[in-house]
Amino acid sequence: MTDGVRYRVGFIGLGVMGAPMARRLAAAGHELRVYDVVKDSRRAFHGVDNVHVAESPAEAGEGVDYLVTMLPESRHVEDVLFGDAGTAATLADGALVIEMSTGTPSATLAIERRLAAMGRRLIDAPVGRTPADAATGQLLVLVGGPADILDEVRPLLSCMGSDIEHIGELGSAIKLKLVNNYMSMVGMVMTAETLMFAGKLGLDRDTVVRVTDPVAGAVGVGNCQPIAYGPWPDLGLADDPWM
Repeated sequence: MTDGVRYRVGFIGLGVMGAPMARRLAAAGHELRVYDVVKDSRRAFHGVDNVHVAESPAEAGEGVDYLVTMLPESRHVEDVLFGDAGTAATLADGALVIEMSTGTPSATLAIERRLAAMGRRLIDAPVGRTPADAATGQLLVLVGGPADILDEVRPLLSCMGSDIEHIGELGSAIKLKLVNNYMSMVGMVMTAETLMFAGKLGLDRDTVVRVTDPVAGAVGVGNCQPIAYGPWPDLGLADDPWM
């Protein structure tokens, strides 16, 4: 348990990032009610200590004080909160929704207004880093919302992240996450173009990757190896003669 306190937490979204994050909360001794639209994702949590596997968003939110949403897009968050069998109505009075998805700022603010009208609260808390970091509790958590709410929920966030940054007012964290994503994507495109350029010059791919990998990391564009060697999505790269 965190600081000797056992929190009642709903967790919706048991994907590649959400599943290890939920497991971290359960391992810390918190009482979890989890849900995912994918049956196999729910089934993976059967028998896990401190976890009740719900069959609907509404059931996942029954009586919990905190609800974590970790979903692909804002429209999915809106659906699990306010759609058929939505969880917003079943949360405890004054419950806090910790919105950790990578959504849109405007949708996040709109969701907060709807929740406030129902006596619920919301902060945006998107995460950075990898599934491996999620499994070890080493995520970067960006938080948008009042500082006192961050203080309230920090023990829970600390189960999932090693670095928790208060960015500012509600919506500021998701804005920064989108900026960070854009920077990462630009860096990947630049790296791919550079590798293609090297290939057109007749340079050996393995040598190029070995020499440029430290440089790529130093300037913040990640490493060249997954871009050079794949696997790649079905976007035509696999058919390129140098790839």
